[in-house]
Amino acid sequence: MTASQSTLQITLRHGIWRVWLDGKFFGDYRAKSQALEAAEAGQRAMATIGRIAVIVDEAESSSA
Repeated sequence: MTASQSTLQITLRHGIWRVWLDGKFFGDYRAKSQALEAAEAGQRAMATIGRIAVIVDEAESSSA
């Protein structure tokens, strides 16, 4: 049996860092570090219920 996988996506829009969990709003943050901390906390919480969560930083990939 494989664990279900979720995606925590970090985006930057109009100076606000936004985190999405599987396409649903998770939170807004003023600093990237805060958004990343929130995504990592979400990732740990998902692990406690047996789900794998991948963090995708869209802001980082769009600047490359």
